[in-house]
Amino acid sequence: MTVSLNTQAANKLINEKVFNNVTKKGDKFKFKTVENLSSEPALWTGKEDKTITDDKGQSVKPKSTKYIVLGEYSATSKILILNDEDYQKFDAKAKFVSVIKEKRDADKVLKRYTTSGSIPSQIFPYK
Repeated sequence: MTVSLNTQAANKLINEKVFNNVTKKGDKFKFKTVENLSSEPALWTGKEDKTITDDKGQSVKPKSTKYIVLGEYSATSKILILNDEDYQKFDAKAKFVSVIKEKRDADKVLKRYTTSGSIPSQIFPYK
């Protein structure tokens, strides 16, 4: 799955410090918080395939490709960041992603996390 974000949404998430650069040595992963968006279009993925094509067959050629994930894990294999104009032209089915900042083990918390229906994309802060 590819998550597509416009620059404004990506910057909001960067400000919340939810994106991490990933480096891997053997079986060990290290994470470093993303501080800014270097350029767009950007494609953040650990996959070898660096091509993104929308539902109409239009391809996006990213200027920047890095291995960046949401938090320390991502259910998405690719995160595509586009400027507002290109984001509006990108043809794909809409899905919502919610980000929950949680201090507990995500494997345990997410198994018990439920909602009453579909919720819009938003950030759930904690204090």
